[in-house]
Amino acid sequence: MPLELEVNGKQISYRSSHLDMVTYRQHIFLIKNALKNIGEVIIILPMNNLLKGNKRVLRLNVRREYWEQVQRGEKIYEYRLCNEYWRKRLEEKIYSYIAYCLGYPKKDDMSRTLLRKWKGYKKGTTEHKEFGGKAEVYMIPVDEPYVIC
Repeated sequence: MPLELEVNGKQISYRSSHLDMVTYRQHIFLIKNALKNIGEVIIILPMNNLLKGNKRVLRLNVRREYWEQVQRGEKIYEYRLCNEYWRKRLEEKIYSYIAYCLGYPKKDDMSRTLLRKWKGYKKGTTEHKEFGGKAEVYMIPVDEPYVIC
């Protein structure tokens, strides 16, 4: 089974014959270290069958203005500060999809939840009022809807 990732804006596939013996977390670590000379690993993408029957959901709660921008297709990335809290939740993690929530809705209130495809993240800097100026952030793509088959 291939592990897909993006390096410097180009999508590549990593294949290994011994994936059964090593966890995907270990493979991600090995790939990151192997590619340090080539460039920074930007996005780690989930494989089709990786989480079959075991759905991991990244839940992002946001204010109305940002939720509506994503709903209208105007906002491509959700930004989260590069800190210990978000590092633990994003780095070397693979999710099935993102639950992009307006505020803190009840779990069954889908009218306030947008499902988005998990495409990984990349690090960058942005200047925004929410961060009090320029800040290093995780940029999480939220532009592609998650389709439940």
